[in-house]
Amino acid sequence: MAYTAVQDRAVITVSYLATTLRMPEAQMQTEIASLAIAAAKEQADAYLQNLFLDSDGVTELAIPATVVYGCISLAARFYRQEIAGVQKTSFGDFKESYDEMATDMQVKRMWRPYKKIRIAGGRLDVNCINTARRDYTGNE
Repeated sequence: MAYTAVQDRAVITVSYLATTLRMPEAQMQTEIASLAIAAAKEQADAYLQNLFLDSDGVTELAIPATVVYGCISLAARFYRQEIAGVQKTSFGDFKESYDEMATDMQVKRMWRPYKKIRIAGGRLDVNCINTARRDYTGNE
C-alpha cells in the first residue's frame, strides 16, 4: 500500500518555503525549491505511513498543521544544503546556524503523534501518541 496522503493533499508552495528561508520568492530557484518540497513530503509519507482517513476508512482528513510545518522545515533544510551547503548565515546582529540532525529530530518529534505503527505484520489503527509516549531512547 502506497502512502501518499501528504504528497497528494498537503499544500506547500514555494512562497511558504521562501518565507521560512527569509528570502524574496523572486530569488528562489523554483525547480530546486519544488524538488525540496516534494522530497520532504515523500519523507513525511514514508515516516508516517498514515492515510489520514476518518474512522470510516473513506473520508479524507485534513493534513495536520504540524505535519505540514515539519515538511516546510525539512524542505528548507534540503534547499539550504542544495543551493550552497549553507551551515550558517548572518545579517547584521542576527546570526543563525543550521544543524541537520537537530532539524530532523525536531521534525520527527512533531510528526510522531501522527505516525502509524505496525504490530505483527498488520496495522494498528491508532496514533502512536495514544499507545506509547516513549521515544527511541526509551525516555518519556
